[in-house]
Amino acid sequence: MAWECLRDPSKRISYDESLRRKREKRSGKFDEAQLVKLSEMAREICDVEIIQDDKQDEPILQQQNLYTYVCRCGDKFEILDEDLLTTNGKAGVWECQSCTLAIKVCIDRKLSTFSTTDGLK
Repeated sequence: MAWECLRDPSKRISYDESLRRKREKRSGKFDEAQLVKLSEMAREICDVEIIQDDKQDEPILQQQNLYTYVCRCGDKFEILDEDLLTTNGKAGVWECQSCTLAIKVCIDRKLSTFSTTDGLK
């Protein structure tokens, strides 16, 4: 399917254009996102189910911080520690599920990590 699209010059141009538009949209969201410091977000502890492999019958419960920020539309941004950790200490961008607002979370304090056995680290 992909080969058929890319071998036709007009389809390839259309495909390249759609990729360019997607990149611009992503880039624009990052540039236009509202900056929110992690220290400004509400924090609570929640249990997250972790499935380590397909053979495991029962998921493991792991405690994580859940950071929330109320959007201008009234909905909430909910971001777990693991989501923040995947940004490698850089500002991550999250989009509201109910409106067009995007926020850029600036990690301005140390993240606390939890496990089911040893509590706060």
